[in-house]
Amino acid sequence: MVKQLIEGDRLFFIAESLAKDFSLFPQVDQEDRPVPGLLSQRDINRRQEALREYNIDAYIEAVVAPAAIKPAAVLMKELDAAMARIKVLEDALKAAGAAVPPGGPDAPPPPP
Repeated sequence: MVKQLIEGDRLFFIAESLAKDFSLFPQVDQEDRPVPGLLSQRDINRRQEALREYNIDAYIEAVVAPAAIKPAAVLMKELDAAMARIKVLEDALKAAGAAVPPGGPDAPPPPP
């Protein structure tokens, strides 16, 4: 138990040290759209203002209906693209020396 606590503390301090090293992350302005599909704060604010002006029917048509009518094939392509982006990010983390468990950070640990 004590060994696990010491090991956990050591890993925590390593992670804390790495988190403080901001040189691992490029300084990118959000307005430069560093991630494809990421909206700028200006675009988000503009869209929020437009949505506030909608009545309930227009709001549902603009926000809810598109999600309900999107074909499954389109959703699968979007999911595949998202999974590919996750793979690229995992590879970048591994290249930077970060440990990424199989199945992602939320995956259960492998059996002993």
